[in-house]
Amino acid sequence: DLSKILADNKINIATFHLGRLSSGGEAIAIISTDNKIENSVIESIKKIPLVIQAKYIQFKDKENE
Repeated sequence: DLSKILADNKINIATFHLGRLSSGGEAIAIISTDNKIENSVIESIKKIPLVIQAKYIQFKDKENE
């Protein structure tokens, strides 16, 4: 579901990190993309079953400050 939503919106995954604290526990995914993710895409991701939370975070680019 996640990759289809991103592909349908022409968003390329640059890196994908997945982790959890314990076996069988909740997992966290951190996904870096090549382009900005619009709010409508975040809302679609939030509707995926088992997704508890989805947020877009943009870090400043030191070269373009």
